[in-house]
Amino acid sequence: GHSRVTSIPGYCNNTTALAGMMLRRVASFLEKQGRTADPAWRPAAERAVEHLIDQQDVSGHWPYWTGVDWFDVSHHAMCIHHLAEAVDGAGDEEVECAMPALTLGARWLVERGLLQTQKGTKVDWAVEHSACIYFTQSYFTCASALARLGSLDAEQGARWREQAVQLMRYLRAELWDNPQTEL
Repeated sequence: GHSRVTSIPGYCNNTTALAGMMLRRVASFLEKQGRTADPAWRPAAERAVEHLIDQQDVSGHWPYWTGVDWFDVSHHAMCIHHLAEAVDGAGDEEVECAMPALTLGARWLVERGLLQTQKGTKVDWAVEHSACIYFTQSYFTCASALARLGSLDAEQGARWREQAVQLMRYLRAELWDNPQTEL
């Protein structure tokens, strides 16, 4: 189990997830090249994973900053993607510890952050509250997170991959190739 980490106001969760992933990736790359990685990197990555798991709210959402009460679909998806990358190839105990958080986060994304439509899945801007800032990027971020988790989650992988495909389907059919759209 993990000890409860004290919430730090203004602490950016998706940056923590990115840092955990990058520390492991860079260390692995250096070791494959016959170089020595800084011995502090892997323990720091493990702390980042623990912190991220501890900062997930009970609904499954990772807020952009700890302590805020608004939702951010794109940055939440970044947490899923980077956490899945950070634990992939880690020890079995860490993967087992992270999977419930990852699947809870993916369920939040699919059930609360996205809308299922006949034309495909789309980002729910009523939840995001920001259709202008991250419009197309949100589709790629959410699809990437779900596809990445789909490759890691043996039990529900097909569900996550299908949601990723549906996001890309909606993006292409309704936003890019829509004959009613004026250029």
